[in-house]
Amino acid sequence: MGRKRIKDRLFKRITDRIRSEEKLLTLRRRTILFSLASGVSTVAFVGFCFLLQSALVQSELLRALSLVFSDPEAVLMNWRDFGLLVLESTPAVSLAGVFAVLFLLILSAGYAVRYFAKMISLVRQTRMHSHEY
Repeated sequence: MGRKRIKDRLFKRITDRIRSEEKLLTLRRRTILFSLASGVSTVAFVGFCFLLQSALVQSELLRALSLVFSDPEAVLMNWRDFGLLVLESTPAVSLAGVFAVLFLLILSAGYAVRYFAKMISLVRQTRMHSHEY
């Protein structure tokens, strides 16, 4: 009876260890995937920021916004026309691209951190259980 119990405990330890190693491998892969996605998103974000900067320079938006500080009375008197000017001169595509890439960057970085934390937790848990026996 004692030998059977020892064999069962050993078998359970081995299967538990195999399951935890499989989980750890999955978490490592996901962490690497989302870390790479964060890196690509960071590069894309920088590229889109330069694109937005050049689009802002080409548009009349900065000049229109400077009018707020140089002649606020004229802006207040013609606020509807000024609002339309600002809307028409805003580089919407570049701005949407920056926000989309920023969203992907935050999302992928969040997942990378989450899976990394789970991986660290699993490694600690595995170490604790391996020292128990």
